[in-house]
Amino acid sequence: MFKLKFNLLLVSSLLFLSSCSNIKVYVNNKDYADYEQFVLPTLEDFYTLNEDNYFIYLYSDSCSHCDDIKKDIFSYLEKMKDPSFNSTVLYIYNMRSIKTNEGIVNRNHFKKIDESEGKTQEQLINEMIKEEPSNLSSTYFFGTPSLYLIKNNHLSSLKIGTSVVVSSLNSELINYNDIIISTSVIVGLTIISSLFLGIAIKYNKKNN
Repeated sequence: MFKLKFNLLLVSSLLFLSSCSNIKVYVNNKDYADYEQFVLPTLEDFYTLNEDNYFIYLYSDSCSHCDDIKKDIFSYLEKMKDPSFNSTVLYIYNMRSIKTNEGIVNRNHFKKIDESEGKTQEQLINEMIKEEPSNLSSTYFFGTPSLYLIKNNHLSSLKIGTSVVVSSLNSELINYNDIIISTSVIVGLTIISSLFLGIAIKYNKKNN
């Protein structure tokens, strides 16, 4: 009987610990309007926010690629609501369609790309990052979805495209996830130890 209880407890413990690593946030039926507190007020605020480090995610409501990773963006924003969140904060901004006046005005804030130079997008990004721009007139915008990392009011990196944007955000969450998992494991091991101790005491009393 003791062996059966032990085995059941062991299986339960393993299930508990394995579940700690699953911290996926479900964001079905959510939309950008649900995250107004994380919207960049204006493009003029691009380099002037209070945080030392922060992401700015530029998307467009007419961008199909942005729709493809919308849930990933919302999942990150949901995690930011957690008081224990200690990773880089994320701000979002709708660039609007280039076919609209607002979309054209938004794009005019950024540095114009001189196509006559014949440089690739990667070359332009690398050159820009080396210059560590701190204003939009020195910052390129290539399209949506784009993820800018600002450090100490200067551009530190730029990721463009669905896969690299999501990958960058997921990498940023590794430390946060580890903290959540570690805390859960500690709590879980404490509970499990107490249960093992209780069973051991009962078993000893029964056999004495």
